[in-house]
Order: sequence, then C-alpha cells, then structure tokens
Amino acid sequence: MSSTRSLSTLAITVRRVSGDPPKASGYSIRLQSVAEFTNESVAAIESTLNGVDRALERLRLGAYRKCQVCSEPIDDADLEANPLLANCRSHPELA
Repeated sequence: MSSTRSLSTLAITVRRVSGDPPKASGYSIRLQSVAEFTNESVAAIESTLNGVDRALERLRLGAYRKCQVCSEPIDDADLEANPLLANCRSHPELA
C-alpha cells in the first residue's frame, strides 16, 4: 500500500469494492485503530484491490470474460462466484 493512502481512504475503498452502500452519516464500519490491522489483513486487502484493478483493466480492454491463457470464455457461474477470475477452469494454476 502506498504511504500516501490513508487508513480511512482504504476503508472507504474496501467498502465500495465490497458493494456495501454508504449510509447517510458515512460508511457503516469505523476503524478503531491501526493496531487492528495485521500485516496479513493489509496484504489481503492489497491483494483484493490489485485484483479489482486487474479485472477493471481487462474489462477496459474487452478481455474481461476471456481466459488470459487460451482466450476461451470463462464460465458465467465461475465469474459469479469470483468476479476477479482471469483464467478458465483449464488454467487455474495460472490464476
């Protein structure tokens, strides 16, 4: 995570990515302190945000529903289960 991204910005980003709508008084989850975040949880959030960025780039390029390895369509049910998938079932090791 870049040092310029504040914890509150990260919380808002995660809430937006998760699809939870904002409430009138702001976002429903308040972060109590930086100490609540472990290195693993920050790494997991970063990984998810990076996956979203990559999926949005594939969408922009017109390659979102195509396997990056064989260019075959990714099954709709698989994308419903995980919208960040980049590869079909034949190439899961490269996901």
